[in-house]
Amino acid sequence: MRQTLKPIFLSLCLILFAFTGIKAQAGMELNPNAEQDIEFVVEFIQAAIAADEEKIRGACHDEAMGYGPTVKDSADLSTFIKVRQQAVKNLPGGEFKSGPAMSVIVAEGGMAGTWVFNWGVVETPMKDGDPAEMMVHVVTRLIEGKVERWFAYFDNAYMMERLGYKFTPPGE
Repeated sequence: MRQTLKPIFLSLCLILFAFTGIKAQAGMELNPNAEQDIEFVVEFIQAAIAADEEKIRGACHDEAMGYGPTVKDSADLSTFIKVRQQAVKNLPGGEFKSGPAMSVIVAEGGMAGTWVFNWGVVETPMKDGDPAEMMVHVVTRLIEGKVERWFAYFDNAYMMERLGYKFTPPGE
């Protein structure tokens, strides 16, 4: 596990250097409330893993959208909650172990808002008793202190293999 976190940590260092280096991108600054916003997003991610509808809705705007390599690639809040509730029926439990994280504020334009970038591992107990550890990267935009959208990136094929699915190349 440590071996796989090293490239992520190095990538984070490069990103941090880019934001704190010689010249910051116009209209972007490091978030002075980063610790609080990162903690808020970690709690949101954990609520999503647990399919805790009340906490998810409490953390999000009504029009919030999620994107990423999940069941349908994108989902509005209600659809996301339904998908997560179905998922926990098959794989109850799971815990997000936050790794390197950072937060920036984009002051203007179509990307305006507070952005939280979080790398971590989701540990999910499998039915065979051996937990699956899946690396994830979640990018979340907060508007007025609530989740407006999030992007989740993870190795979907790994989880499918752990669930017993077999991949057959075309033509075989």
